[in-house]
Amino acid sequence: MSALQPKTHNPDELLHGFTRTSTTSFIILAIVIHAVIVTGTSYPYIRDSYIDPEGAAKRKEEALKAEKAKLKADRDAAVGRAEEAAAKEKAEAAKGEKGKDESETGTDKGADDKTKTSNGNSDQPQVIKDITEKAKPEEIPRNPDDIGISIDDTN
Repeated sequence: MSALQPKTHNPDELLHGFTRTSTTSFIILAIVIHAVIVTGTSYPYIRDSYIDPEGAAKRKEEALKAEKAKLKADRDAAVGRAEEAAAKEKAEAAKGEKGKDESETGTDKGADDKTKTSNGNSDQPQVIKDITEKAKPEEIPRNPDDIGISIDDTN
């Protein structure tokens, strides 16, 4: 055989590495992996249904009691917050009445004008007034699609 002639190989020699491994071993491995995954993810169901049904009922009852206790605590907290807000509102109303009485008698000369509305009452803070008052015509922006140039300005 000369150096220029290609070496011929027997097809059985080329496939020798693949014939040593069995396809059945890979199938068995895949079945084992699937069985482990399915069993692992189904364990809570199997435990509650077949192994310990009484324990499952107790766990379910305890979870229900814990949920009811959480709901009751949330409800109590909401009632407490509502009572707190009502007491605060009542205190502010009493404070407002006191300020109103002082302003009528003329003792409240240093009242902040920023908290007074257009009718002279201090029922709205300045921030709310600034947010809710309408814009003056010169403050209104142009249309959003108006970019401020025309086609004549581009030439």
